[in-house]
Amino acid sequence: MTEDIDAEMDGTDEATNWNPAFPLSQAIVPDTAAPDPNVHFGSYFVFRKLEQNVRKFKEQEAAFASRLTIDDKERAGAMLVGRLEDGTPVTLQFDEGSHSPVPNNFNYESDKHGSKCPFLGHIRKTNPRGSGGFGQTQAQERQHLMARRGQTYGIRTDNPNDGQMANKPEGGVGLLFMAFNSNLADQFEFTQITWANNPRADEALDVEGSRKGRGDVLEFEQESVAEALDQTPAAHRKHAGLNLVHEPAPATDRG
Repeated sequence: MTEDIDAEMDGTDEATNWNPAFPLSQAIVPDTAAPDPNVHFGSYFVFRKLEQNVRKFKEQEAAFASRLTIDDKERAGAMLVGRLEDGTPVTLQFDEGSHSPVPNNFNYESDKHGSKCPFLGHIRKTNPRGSGGFGQTQAQERQHLMARRGQTYGIRTDNPNDGQMANKPEGGVGLLFMAFNSNLADQFEFTQITWANNPRADEALDVEGSRKGRGDVLEFEQESVAEALDQTPAAHRKHAGLNLVHEPAPATDRG
């Protein structure tokens, strides 16, 4: 019975749900300088202006597709980010056109091997949704969640979907990142340092979903696509639209 349940989880999208809600205490804190901290609150607000080199990303996207021996460069880019261009999570379905608004209550229980959304995927790194490792329980992991939003900036003079690369901007466009925190160190800084940009960490998830020590998480992520797809059923490889090549993929995030 347990084996049947595990097989169903591995082969079915949206087999389980993840609750994106977290307590208000993770977004606001009592204002000790206010007349009455019991009713006056504030927040630690993070604002970042992230300029993006779109041309360089598209080049990396093409290189990633080449390493995976697939023709769909947009698919390769979606795997780097974890979402298709309309926001549909790649771990839920192969093509665009998810529900509107795009669901945010998914987890990676049906993608333990990273064959749909690789471990290097931006959204998987910055919110592991219960699969983050680092010796933490799911309750501890959820303490790092924050109220965050992103907004594009700049004027694009090109057609983003024209299939060209030479006309893509190398600057002047990007993302405005905003987040409300009650504890900068435990939320924004932890997410940025320990999850997103950490080239060395004490623990990471291996392709079987158990924890193992690893001196270089970046190397682990670069190899994860080839390793994971090599150990997953053909149905998963078909879902991901990949032909396996034993060559590390570039660890590149879309901002």
